[in-house]
Amino acid sequence: MKIFRLVVEATSLRERGDGARWAGAYVFSMLPAALFAASMSSWVVPPAAAHARLVESVPAEGAVLATPPATLVFRFDGAVEPALTRVVLHGPTDVVLPPLRGDDPRRVVVTAPTGRPGDWWVTWRVVSRDGHPVTGELRFVVR
Repeated sequence: MKIFRLVVEATSLRERGDGARWAGAYVFSMLPAALFAASMSSWVVPPAAAHARLVESVPAEGAVLATPPATLVFRFDGAVEPALTRVVLHGPTDVVLPPLRGDDPRRVVVTAPTGRPGDWWVTWRVVSRDGHPVTGELRFVVR
C-alpha cells in the first residue's frame, strides 16, 4: 500500500505543476518496485547449468583399427547419470551395450562385442546431472 500511496502523491504533484518535486517523488516511488523486480529476477532465472559434452572417445571418431576394440570409452566434461546412459552398436541387428560400473562419473565405458572387420557405428545417449539429455554418435573402421 505504501507504494500505491507514493505513486498517488507523485501524480498529484505532477497535476499541480510542481515538476521538480514530481520527478523526485516519482523516481522515489518507483524505487521499491525496481528493487523488487531486480531481486525477483535472481529467483526466477536460475544460473545456466552446462550440459555434459563429449570430450574424448576411445576409439576416436573416424579411427581405423587393426583389431576390434575390447571396450568403448566416452569421456565427458561433466558428470552423467549412469542409470540413464544408453549405448547402441548398430549393424545387421542393433545391440544395446550396458555401461560398466566405474568410479568416474564423467566416463562411460562399455564392453564391445567381439567384432568383425568393417565399419562400426555406435550411438550414445547420456543425461547430464542437470537433467538434460545429450546424444551423439561414433563411427570407426576395423580392418
